[in-house]
Amino acid sequence: MAQINGAFIESVSLQSFILFIFVVIFTFVLGSILNLLIIKFLKERVRPVIYKTLSKMIMYGVYALGLYFAFQKIINFNITASLAAIGILGIGLLLPGKGYNAEKDQA
Repeated sequence: MAQINGAFIESVSLQSFILFIFVVIFTFVLGSILNLLIIKFLKERVRPVIYKTLSKMIMYGVYALGLYFAFQKIINFNITASLAAIGILGIGLLLPGKGYNAEKDQA
């Protein structure tokens, strides 16, 4: 472990990193348990299309909120900038492939 000036990785302390890991694990466990509980209680009361959709929406909502809290509030990771970079990277990977296919189709 590279520990410089009390920081585990750049400006994240070891304590914050351990809390981050705990929150991520807890988020996935809580989301999965809620998914199973909703399916169990609604399976006999409503149609499968409703209880499956509702359980997945709640599970992914818990995942999103937990990961947002872990990244944004605990380790101060800039989510907006990261998503913008991933979008630009996706466009950069998509455009050269389009040009190659267009040239291949014309020949």
